[in-house]
Amino acid sequence: MTHQANNVIELPHALGANYFLSALDGINRSEFAPHLQLSNLKTGQVLCDAGENLEAVYFPVTAGISLQCTAGGKTTLGVTEIGREGVVCDDVIGSAMQRRAVVYCGGFAYRLYARRFDDACDASAAIRKQVFVRMQLILAQASQVMFCSRHHLMRHQLGRWLLIAYERSRSIEIPVTHGMLGQMLGVRRETVTDATRQLHELGLIHQHRGAIVLTDLANLERQGCDCHRVIRDETCRILTVDSGIEAGVSPPRRVRTT
Repeated sequence: MTHQANNVIELPHALGANYFLSALDGINRSEFAPHLQLSNLKTGQVLCDAGENLEAVYFPVTAGISLQCTAGGKTTLGVTEIGREGVVCDDVIGSAMQRRAVVYCGGFAYRLYARRFDDACDASAAIRKQVFVRMQLILAQASQVMFCSRHHLMRHQLGRWLLIAYERSRSIEIPVTHGMLGQMLGVRRETVTDATRQLHELGLIHQHRGAIVLTDLANLERQGCDCHRVIRDETCRILTVDSGIEAGVSPPRRVRTT
């Protein structure tokens, strides 16, 4: 049975959809379960702005969160995205740097007050371990994104982002605007428009208002740079070597190229 009030849906027995929660044993998961709320996050919603600490911790289920570095409150660059494999907490995204956490793909995420999460981390080595694993994921993705943004063509950067978004959502329709893509790729909206036009002309994507549809996944990966594959394989490696794989964590599936 579900209960809905004030745009919050409580589903205390469906926690396995988030890999962080599913990696915990029953005892540690029970610390969170009574206090989790499945919230509907909206595209563009700012969970935490530069210089702020998170009031709540988020465990994405279908929502996608972009971690962005900012300069002067205007220029942004998305350094990593967090989906159902992770958690959005201060220890993972950092609290001292100029960063903001923005919902780039609206959907559901479990929400837990930050203080309660901190108390649970202090009391449990297993929970702290899962936080550390998610920090590894963030660092691995961020370093490759920085390399890609410095050395590769914009259409390849866009292709990398779209493929990762697909693997997180398992949907070929990515609900994202050119303006949001500009924030995450650290470029002007016009630059994104030019890159999407190139991918469209190659027959790799189709555009309509507020969304991009991936029409040829295999060729989108084949014609892009290697950064998507590096991020995907490293994510799989980190999740696989983590003992949480035995508790039901499934690494992201690969895009088939044949």
